[in-house]
Amino acid sequence: MQFIKGVCFGVLQIKPIELDQYSISDIWDAYLGYWNIEKLKKREEWEMARWIGYLSNGNWKKGTKVKDLGTFEWEKASGMKGTGGNAWTKAEIDELKKTHPMFKNGRK
Repeated sequence: MQFIKGVCFGVLQIKPIELDQYSISDIWDAYLGYWNIEKLKKREEWEMARWIGYLSNGNWKKGTKVKDLGTFEWEKASGMKGTGGNAWTKAEIDELKKTHPMFKNGRK
């Protein structure tokens, strides 16, 4: 319970009087959304640092790319569905809509 209160009051900035208006599912979704945004911010900062490193050194050989300085974890092919070169097909999405509980409950 302490963790949930910490997330609600600290991270999500929910007022104590508003806490009973949210379900655990709502709080968890908001928490995941918050951390996904934080990860994207960090990713942007790392990519900007790589660009600055690339641009500040004018002695690169012709044809050198920014990614030649290093590849981040999110740029590597993970093989996970929906990432990089492993996109969802229309048939897979339709099948998922038929079988996944999230779509069965009317959410889209």
